[in-house]
Amino acid sequence: MSFDWGTALEMALVLMAWSLLYRENIFYRIAENLVIGWFMAFSFVVGMDLLRKSVYTPLFVQGRWLSPVIIVTILGLFYWVRLYKKTAWLARWPISLMAGTGTAVAVKGTIMAQIVRLVTMRDFAASGLASINNIVVFVFTATGLLYFLFTREHIGTLGKITRFGLYALIIGFGWTVGTYTMSLVSMSIGHMRVLMGDPGIYVVAVALVVLLIGIIYDQKKAKSKA
Repeated sequence: MSFDWGTALEMALVLMAWSLLYRENIFYRIAENLVIGWFMAFSFVVGMDLLRKSVYTPLFVQGRWLSPVIIVTILGLFYWVRLYKKTAWLARWPISLMAGTGTAVAVKGTIMAQIVRLVTMRDFAASGLASINNIVVFVFTATGLLYFLFTREHIGTLGKITRFGLYALIIGFGWTVGTYTMSLVSMSIGHMRVLMGDPGIYVVAVALVVLLIGIIYDQKKAKSKA
């Protein structure tokens, strides 16, 4: 069986990133710069391919100069005028359009998925635990929304309801953080399984030797300063 250099390089980058747990070191910085460089290169390639398909081909190959593509292209070029102080104000147009469009799409999706769908009563007639789950979701959503009601002071009955809504929000945020943490733990367990096999075990052996050398070097450096 041939040596899998791709997996070995991947595991080497994982261990180089984990080396930050020991201290700041050159191996961590190398891994960090490689990942950022790869992301920037990937984004650049995807962006150039998007320009070729969405701008160059419609305009220069198909000749669609009177299509909306020319408007979008001009607005995109306005981003670059920020490099010149006198024309920097033109960049506000595409930035405003992108911010407004992104906000509208996000708000529409959020309202439908996280509010309207959760407070509809069509599924309340479900049987067993499903019905209880729907009721809990409805109560948590309604009281959580009431917590952000700022037109009245949160006292009396409203104060008790919004207090429960605060607890519901805390539970929701905790669940989100817990789920994200568990996904990271699951990914780390997957890396450990690869590190315990071939060729990860060889990478671990080299990493342990490098770590031992680093510890000895740090101890000698500390003694010399003392």
